[in-house]
Amino acid sequence: MVRRVIISMMEDPRRYAPLTLLAVGVAFFVLMTLTVGSSIPAGTYVPNILCGACFGSLVGVSMEDVAEHFADVTLNAAPYALQGSVALLGGVQRSSLSLVVIIIEGTGAVRQLLPIILTTVVSKWVGDTFNHGLYHTALELKKIPFLETEERRKNRHKTAQDVMTPAG
Repeated sequence: MVRRVIISMMEDPRRYAPLTLLAVGVAFFVLMTLTVGSSIPAGTYVPNILCGACFGSLVGVSMEDVAEHFADVTLNAAPYALQGSVALLGGVQRSSLSLVVIIIEGTGAVRQLLPIILTTVVSKWVGDTFNHGLYHTALELKKIPFLETEERRKNRHKTAQDVMTPAG
């Protein structure tokens, strides 16, 4: 059911009223943030796509309305839904290359490859400016050791013998 709604938003966001897009996007975002930190086994991937598609569709529909009233330009709101999903996923998950591959494979939107790459990179940069990604934060909260990037760089020249201790 949710999959069909997401696909319909990416095909024709005008099917939904702007207030509906806003309400669904905010509701799912709030519910998603409540369940992420709990022990409830609920995924973050599909809710992120749905929230991003709602907010992207809302922006796309708004841009269409502005373009119709102030310029003789015709815009298509459909790509905004996909870019909204990519932006929210990139900002939450912080996985650049894998996200681009998953989105291109899942949607078949090869013509939007460059915008998807740019959106993913920019959302990752913006997210990294403010805090760690969702999975990195989860590792910190559960006190699971995590090897930072700088540590990996410092240890590149070392061999296994340098870091191992003799059994005894």
